[in-house]
Amino acid sequence: MPVTIAAQGDIVNWVERLWHDGLYTGEVERIASLSDTVNVIRVRNAANCWSTASQSVLLALPTQYESGADTIACEPTDGFPFSVEFDAGQYTIYHDSTEEPQEVPIVNYRWYRGDTGEDLASGQIYTAVNGGEYVVEVFDGCWMHTDTFNVELFPNPVIAAIDTVIYRQVTVLAENGTQPYRYAINNAEPQDDKTFKNLPNGDYTVYVIDQNGCEDSMSFLFDSSYEIEVPNFFTPNNDGFNDRWVITGLEKLPESIIYIYDRYGKLLRKYSSTDPAWDGEYLNRPIAADDYWYVIHLLPIDKYLRGNFTLKR
Repeated sequence: MPVTIAAQGDIVNWVERLWHDGLYTGEVERIASLSDTVNVIRVRNAANCWSTASQSVLLALPTQYESGADTIACEPTDGFPFSVEFDAGQYTIYHDSTEEPQEVPIVNYRWYRGDTGEDLASGQIYTAVNGGEYVVEVFDGCWMHTDTFNVELFPNPVIAAIDTVIYRQVTVLAENGTQPYRYAINNAEPQDDKTFKNLPNGDYTVYVIDQNGCEDSMSFLFDSSYEIEVPNFFTPNNDGFNDRWVITGLEKLPESIIYIYDRYGKLLRKYSSTDPAWDGEYLNRPIAADDYWYVIHLLPIDKYLRGNFTLKR
C-alpha cells in the first residue's frame, strides 16, 4: 500500500514512496532543501492514519569542482591529461537513527567525445591525444557536474634538409606547419633568415618555429673542410698572389659549371670546375675593376649557387 511522506516545518527535498511491508522502495524525487537539523517526518496512509518519526540530517552542499582549460597545442603529442579536482567540504549525510556518519558515495566519472558521444574513460583523469571536444560528467551521489574541454592541435613544421654546401654556411629548409617560420641555432635568439653564416666547425642543433609556436629541430656535425668556399674578391695583377678567382671544394663535384656575368647580365665566362680558374679577362683582354656575378651549377647534385664578388686591380 503506497504512503505519502511529508515534513513538518520545512519542505522536504525528496519523497519516497514506500510499500507497507517495506519490500519495495520507489524512486527518489527531489523537491526543495531540507534544513540540516532534526526534522520531523509525518507519514499518512490511505486510511488517513498518521505516524511520525524524527530524523537527524546533515546535508551535503554542492561539491566544488575545478577542471582544466581548453588546450591549443602542437602535434604529434603524447597527450594532454585533463582532470577534475573536487572538494566535498566537511559535510556528511546522516541517514539512520543511530546518527552514525555515512561516507559520501564514491565519485563517478564519465568521459566521452562531444561530437560522437563515444565513451572514453571512467576515471578522474583522461589523457586526450587527438583534437576535438571532450565532455566529462561527475556524479558524487548528490550533485551532477558537467564540463567541456576543447583540444585544437596544429601540425608541426618539419626540417626537410640542412644545406651546408656553401663554406661555413648552413641553410635550413623547412616544410609543413604554418608559415612564416623563424629559425634558431643552438641557444641563439630566433631569426627570420633561414641561413646561418660564418660558423666554425662543431656540433649544432637548428630549430624552425612556425607562426603557432610549433617547432622541429635537427642536430648535425658541421665540418667546413667538406664545403664549397666562394671568394668575395680577387686581384688579377700578375703579382703571383690571388691572381685567379679560385673556388675551393669543387673537386668533389668535377662536373660543375661556372658562369660569370657583368652587372648588366652579359656572360663573360663559362667554364668547368676542372678548367683553370678565371683570370679576370674577356676575349683575352683584362676587364675593369668592378663587381661581377656568378652562377655555379653543381653537378651531379643539380644545385645552384648564386652571388657576386669583386675584381680589384
